[in-house]
Amino acid sequence: EILGPVASIERNSDNTSARLKILGQSVIIERTSTVFEDTGFDSIAVGDLVEVSGYLDDEGRLRATRLEGENPADDDVKISGTISNLVDQSFTIGTQSIDASNAVLEDISTDTGLANGLIVQVEGELVDGVIVASEVEGNERSAILQVDDQVTVEGVVTGFDGGAEFRIGDLLIDTS
Repeated sequence: EILGPVASIERNSDNTSARLKILGQSVIIERTSTVFEDTGFDSIAVGDLVEVSGYLDDEGRLRATRLEGENPADDDVKISGTISNLVDQSFTIGTQSIDASNAVLEDISTDTGLANGLIVQVEGELVDGVIVASEVEGNERSAILQVDDQVTVEGVVTGFDGGAEFRIGDLLIDTS
């Protein structure tokens, strides 16, 4: 999930899909399979504030299942992803820089704190291209799974051999 301003739009040649850049993330919208609320495929424009829900495809792009137009007076932004390039309390998610020096940390181990590889959701305000985080929340997907744990996985099936196994991204799913 991501909430932020549309920085760019590239429509495909037959105008059935488009790639948006939102907070440095690539987002794919489709005329017929993305649900639009308070905006539309043809009316979305650079600068619009939008909230997008979807799933990551095998190229790391967010494939939008839902896109909602938001109030442009609202300065809040939101981004989810994996922490990288952590230095002190600053890090990136994809190419988006985040300053979490004054953020409230929720569901993050007090032993390790913020760490590269941790999956988080960040909420804050966009200031000069940097998200100044008010809250950083850990995601249960960062936890180590135990035998017999139940999980939900969403994404594009990237491999299927016709048997009891398939892949979503690089995750092998055994249905036997």
